Amino acid sequence: MSRSVQIPGLPAGRWLVEPETWSLDAAAGALTMTAPPGSDLIHEPLHSSRVTDAPAAVFPVTGDFAFSAKVTHIVADGRWSSGALLLWQDEERWAKVCFERNHRGDPSIITVVTNGWSDDGVHWPAPVGSRYLRVMRTGETLVMHDSEDGETWEFVRVFRFSGNSGSLQVGLLVQVPWGEECTARFEEIRLTSTVPSDVRDGT
Repeated sequence: MSRSVQIPGLPAGRWLVEPETWSLDAAAGALTMTAPPGSDLIHEPLHSSRVTDAPAAVFPVTGDFAFSAKVTHIVADGRWSSGALLLWQDEERWAKVCFERNHRGDPSIITVVTNGWSDDGVHWPAPVGSRYLRVMRTGETLVMHDSEDGETWEFVRVFRFSGNSGSLQVGLLVQVPWGEECTARFEEIRLTSTVPSDVRDGT
């Protein structure tokens, strides 16, 4: 059974995959995780393959919500190394918004939405040491945002999972499919029931 994980301000969570190396600064409400080489969460349609060993912690949510965190690469070695926010319905339905090195190794915002197989895309460069990421639910609609400062948000993606999303969980994830190591720090972690009325307006 997965061990529990508790971050101040969040409901009691659990590890989907517990990292060998991690630390929690309870006073700061910050979680640091290191991914082992080759770890990923992807249902790759191009090669009909599935990899599901990226370290991740998930937390239950109900109703409308906004979940956000400041994500910092402490170490990001190799293509697709990433710190990410996760939306987890079940093994077949999940999504992540990532502060990630793209196929050229450049820091970028990348998203993956999985309904059986994964639909991924590179959105724009993110050439700063940290990014603020946010995922939201309003009704059955799921939304992703990115921000440089945690105040003004850029709309990234809107979608739905097949079926009802009532048992959704939010999470924090780190991966390094093609490198030796990726360590990411998640801080300023917030979960609120307040959702913008217009998910595209930057608030």
